[in-house]
Amino acid sequence: MKGRYLPLLIVVICCFFSSVLFAQRVEPLPKGKIEEQYQHLYDGSRPYQIYKVVPQTWLETFYKNVQDTLKARESSLIDNQKTITSQKNKIAALQAEDTAKQEQINTLQKEKDTLVFLGIPLNKAAYHVFVWTVIGALFAGLLFFLGRFRYANAITRKIKAENQELMEKVEDQRKRMLEKEQQLRRQLQDEINKRLES
Repeated sequence: MKGRYLPLLIVVICCFFSSVLFAQRVEPLPKGKIEEQYQHLYDGSRPYQIYKVVPQTWLETFYKNVQDTLKARESSLIDNQKTITSQKNKIAALQAEDTAKQEQINTLQKEKDTLVFLGIPLNKAAYHVFVWTVIGALFAGLLFFLGRFRYANAITRKIKAENQELMEKVEDQRKRMLEKEQQLRRQLQDEINKRLES
């Protein structure tokens, strides 16, 4: 009996070992990027005519990974969209605040550049031109009157000098006339004395 079942036993053992040796062992998909998993799926599949035979577990795992990746990206997109909307709102608020501050700066600049002179609002540049024109006119008037004063003073000195000279001449003339008068009186007295004596 041993001899009869021995070839059968050898055949069964060989079949068992051959099935173990040739059995397809399905490796799990490696972790990583979707592109890498797809490449492993493509490379690890067996060709059959013009098709590729892919283990179902790989396909299910790949599908699950793709869905997870899509959900993560969609969630990321939603978060990014919320962030963008929030940042747009912040930018709009900052732009409105910037516009308000710019208007305030312009108002303050106008107030700074404007002076009220005699109840009239004037630009600082116009005010400076006006003030320097008044100062220039006053200085020109001062120079004019200083020149007129010098001219009048020179004429006054000249007239005083001429008057002094004339007074000296008059005084000199008066002295001479007085001397002549005295001389004539003496002569007259002498004549009177001579006539009285004669």
